[in-house]
Amino acid sequence: MRGARLLAADVDLELALGETEGCGLGQFGPVFFLENAGVDKTCVVAEGTAIFVVVADANCSTVEPPPFFGRDEEELRACATAVTDEITDSEASINGDEIADTEAYRTASPLFTLTFPENNTWGVEPGVAHAVSESYSFIIAPPPPGEYELTLSTMYPGAPEPATTTINLVVEAAQVIEPPPSSGPGSTESVETSSPASETTEAVDTTLPATSVATETSVATETTSPA
Repeated sequence: MRGARLLAADVDLELALGETEGCGLGQFGPVFFLENAGVDKTCVVAEGTAIFVVVADANCSTVEPPPFFGRDEEELRACATAVTDEITDSEASINGDEIADTEAYRTASPLFTLTFPENNTWGVEPGVAHAVSESYSFIIAPPPPGEYELTLSTMYPGAPEPATTTINLVVEAAQVIEPPPSSGPGSTESVETSSPASETTEAVDTTLPATSVATETSVATETTSPA
């Protein structure tokens, strides 16, 4: 059931971003969503994030034309199953190692709600609709920092060739960037510009010539000197 809910979330994200958007836009939380959109891309993922990979999927809604149309949950579920049954081949590999038997990872979503935006890639009127999705998908446990190459390939019905996507996945640990030295009170520059000694010198120099200071000092010494 967790995978089914993630599938619904992935469809919602796909709808919001379109097929060619950067894969980081709109991603948040403990799971990162990747799908076979037929567009190669590079994705940067934070360490500690699980990866939900959709190799192939079929979505049916209450607003799309046949064969992707259904009036209620029963019809939508039958629609998604029928379209997914027509997928003849789905393959996935990580760093060249093939994921065996992807058909064993077939999942159906619960009924969920979609909000189609203006000028969406589905070509339907904007607004709210119900939908059901089925997919061949799997979850990768949070991988350690490093670079990974995911290759996804799916043969959809009526397509002249498989839809293939290569995703360069970069898993990074969180950065720690030390702030620069403080330039506030207490720094060397601040002390030099506000030094009491320099302030005193400036006050004497500007209000009394040096010769006058020497004269007054001499007089004062002579006046107070013991007989």
